[in-house]
Amino acid sequence: MWGEPSEDVVLCRTRANEVEVTCHGGAAAVARIMQDAIGRGFRIEAAPRVDGHSEQGRAGAEKPVTDWRPLTQARTQRTAEILLEQMTAWPQFTAGLRQCPREEALERIDGALAWSDFGRHLTTPWSVVLCGRPNVGKSSLMNALAGFTRSIVSEQAGTTRDRVTLETAIDGWPIRITDTAGIRETSDPIEQTGVEQSLSAITQADLAVIVLDASQPLPDEDRRLLEIPTLRRLVVGHKSDLPRSIGGKLSTASIAVSSVTGQGLEALMTAMTAALIPTLPSPGQALPVSAEQEAELRRIYSALL
Repeated sequence: MWGEPSEDVVLCRTRANEVEVTCHGGAAAVARIMQDAIGRGFRIEAAPRVDGHSEQGRAGAEKPVTDWRPLTQARTQRTAEILLEQMTAWPQFTAGLRQCPREEALERIDGALAWSDFGRHLTTPWSVVLCGRPNVGKSSLMNALAGFTRSIVSEQAGTTRDRVTLETAIDGWPIRITDTAGIRETSDPIEQTGVEQSLSAITQADLAVIVLDASQPLPDEDRRLLEIPTLRRLVVGHKSDLPRSIGGKLSTASIAVSSVTGQGLEALMTAMTAALIPTLPSPGQALPVSAEQEAELRRIYSALL
């Protein structure tokens, strides 16, 4: 218990002269505990950072400082395990840069920076956008992926006019799924705003899942949607429980899914994670897990050139 009125806290000694305090997340509780601690002789340490760098372009001699913040932001056990591994791998990596020749140091930094996107997503979910014409079943698909009703489902076209998001985990990876407004020509200014937001979300997402109605022939609107440039994309032939009408090469390239029967959902989730995380770092591979670590590596790299 801490203070009066009492506050339930958990204390963990992390070093001989350092104690980690876990309390309720309210700003008032944190501020009171910090004020009490300072009044009893404790001090606030500066935010940890990656090792410095000397003017000669070699890693500085400062003692590596472990940054625990990314680990506290882990959203799944799988990402927490990787972040925990980095608590050892990262200090060893930065310290090792001081011991190797310039060319080898550059090569090592290149290898670590190649995992920057992966490292960033260990604390920030990968973004997946469900997009398509109205009434192709995007909202039903989101609800099926969620396992509960997250989006409103209606036979009336244009029901979803704003983006609806869901944070979940697939195969241990944190993923934010967004259900967007149906993309079509419309004179309704509110719906048009939703369409514009959908188009913007597609180009910014880590993965676009283009949802087509497999029970209908492919219209021109869908063909135009398939031409929108995206970083990564998957094509879903939705409503696979109905007689299939979509044809051509698209019928074999798309993933057949039914939100009614659950057919294809597991295959879709497997394809989503394969598209987002095609490869994994080898055990012990150091990788930047924060913007500060990535920026520091790039600064060291520039100094070595």
